Amino acid sequence: MPRDKENIMTKKTIIVDEFHQGTSAQTYRDGVQQMRDAVSEIHKKNDGIAAVRALDGRIFATLSDDEMAVLNFYRDTGRKFGVAVSIINEADPDELARASSREQADQILKRANSRVSVTVSQR
Repeated sequence: MPRDKENIMTKKTIIVDEFHQGTSAQTYRDGVQQMRDAVSEIHKKNDGIAAVRALDGRIFATLSDDEMAVLNFYRDTGRKFGVAVSIINEADPDELARASSREQADQILKRANSRVSVTVSQR
């Protein structure tokens, strides 16, 4: 298969995966924003720290969509709330280094039975 066709196939596969069976990009972005807003609202009610602490030690591949939303929210903005989130993994470092997006890296981490680590600083 020619290299250009291979890249197009890869991009199509990523789009289908990311946009959940063909929903539009805007619908996907709106859904992601709604989840982030919901997680932010949880944090404002002081339940947010408890929600992210509950993920500590969990197997990354077993997280539900809601738990992934909490995890990703604190991965992106955790420092603002004194929360550090990391994924402890046994994945092949070379394969992980070749990942071109967070989604690809997450898939590699899930296959490696990685665990979530959450550290909350005392303020």
